[in-house]
Amino acid sequence: MGSDLYDQEYLKKLNRMPKMEINPDIKDSHLQSITQYEQQFQKVEKSRSRVRIWKYGVIAVTAAMLLYLLFNTDNGRRLATDIWEGLSDTLKEKEADHTITDPFTVPNLEKVKLEDGMSVVDYKTDNMERGDNPYNYLLRSLVISQEFDGEDLSRGDVVYYVEPGDTFQDIQSDNNRIARIIAMPGESIEIVKGQVFINDKKLDTFYGDGSSNFRNLDHMKEYNFAKMTVPDGHYFLMGDLWWRSVDSRKYGPVPIDNMIGLVEGYR
Repeated sequence: MGSDLYDQEYLKKLNRMPKMEINPDIKDSHLQSITQYEQQFQKVEKSRSRVRIWKYGVIAVTAAMLLYLLFNTDNGRRLATDIWEGLSDTLKEKEADHTITDPFTVPNLEKVKLEDGMSVVDYKTDNMERGDNPYNYLLRSLVISQEFDGEDLSRGDVVYYVEPGDTFQDIQSDNNRIARIIAMPGESIEIVKGQVFINDKKLDTFYGDGSSNFRNLDHMKEYNFAKMTVPDGHYFLMGDLWWRSVDSRKYGPVPIDNMIGLVEGYR
């Protein structure tokens, strides 16, 4: 192989030299070497081409057989179903690693019976408005359970509390508000383009997405809140109607000592 390349280079050099008399025997010898090299190269390429055709043919036949088995036999269909379910389960597990859900909390408020340890509150602010006024003053009063401690609180609960620090005075005329627990003690919270993230995981709930409440203004879909960590003994609270709610986004997480009770329903 090295000799053939040398002959080829030598011929190139000869062609670049000024015209001179060249011994025909020498020239013919070099041309013969080049011709032999080209013939050998063509044989190798034909062999490689046959291998490629055979390989792709095997792949095509194998794929066709698999498709036939998967969709034209009972065992194949069962196998295809098992594979699909396995992939679906894997995708769900991966999604679960990046999301937080709350299957127990619902947006509507139920009518409840007043019992011992409960009180009634006439709430006149619309920060929890979702379209049917479930939490404010249209012909209903809120029922508050005052028998609770920190262990009773969960994400999604609506609490009745005293605002910390300076407050925004409105028709309520006092410092008591209701809002929903979004982040628990020790958790980080961030809002990116209207989506709440807890510990860098998407809060996949109706109250974790600013666009889920049709009463929210369009700009809430692009609302951002810088990441912060909720201190121990505190809770990050938000009203469901983001643009009308003055909550932890303004005055920070609320300490457990400011909690008056849990909103159980209406009367």
